[in-house]
Amino acid sequence: MKKSVKEREIYYSDFGVSERRSRAFFHDSLSYGSFVYDFETNQKYWIAAKPKDSEIKAITADGKYVLAIDTTFDTRKRFIRLVEVETQKEVAMTKVAFGYEALFTPIEGVILVRGDIKKREKVVVLDIKTEEIRYAFPGANPLSYGQLNEELKTFVLPNPRKKAEVFTYDFQTGEANVIALPSKRLIHRVALVAQNTYFYIDGDYIATLFKDGAVVWQTPLGFDDSLHYAPDFFIRDNRVYFSYLYDSPATELTEMRIPCFYTLDLTTGKIETMQIPDPDYAGFFLPFLGNQVVNNFGLCIDLDTRELSKLASAIFV
Repeated sequence: MKKSVKEREIYYSDFGVSERRSRAFFHDSLSYGSFVYDFETNQKYWIAAKPKDSEIKAITADGKYVLAIDTTFDTRKRFIRLVEVETQKEVAMTKVAFGYEALFTPIEGVILVRGDIKKREKVVVLDIKTEEIRYAFPGANPLSYGQLNEELKTFVLPNPRKKAEVFTYDFQTGEANVIALPSKRLIHRVALVAQNTYFYIDGDYIATLFKDGAVVWQTPLGFDDSLHYAPDFFIRDNRVYFSYLYDSPATELTEMRIPCFYTLDLTTGKIETMQIPDPDYAGFFLPFLGNQVVNNFGLCIDLDTRELSKLASAIFV
């Protein structure tokens, strides 16, 4: 029996939001493909109606354009395409890389790409219209291990080959640098939180704030003994949120599971928990619209009020 819209289960393998407009993209390569949804007008814009056509990787802050990469692996293509959302018109396409990831940058027409170029994995700064590679990072890591600071117009990425190093690229000046950070291990994840201020997690699972050449604090991440790599995080209002919902320590005192976020104060380095009032909430949550975070099943949490909600099933029909 076919499920009704109301009963339809929600799942998407990837999503992202525009910063200045109530638009988000959703993608799932197994069921419905890729689309952008406008939460103000309740309008859907299909970018790839067939699941195996392409997958959206990024959306501009104004919600007008997306970057999509061909989904297929068997043809060895995975071209990167710049698409206008409302018309679904392909504005530009590049064959320079067998693309894995792509991000918009503060410079119009210039994107960040991780992909295979001449059979070697690279992270590059690319002009998508002229196909000029403006800069190739000395090492390739997933883009999600680094961070683009929009205000400083600078991208930072860990060096995957050498301990205690990260790469920076300034989109305003085109200047690239290698920054040495205090650590005895590889840097797993890093964010540039302010000028000359880095938050990072290394291979010993130690979180560090490094500012103006000095360590401000260091905090071991002892809340998860199953870690095999530094945990995902996002930063909001001077606080680091680790993306996965863990069982709260208070769960041991009750008969019901109490999920929680572990958070870290950027000023003091102190770890705290933020309990979520629903035992069924689980998985990874990332920033969504407004104060909300959302997981891959459409479950939303307002970080200010802790109000819980769910995306409408009709969005995914």
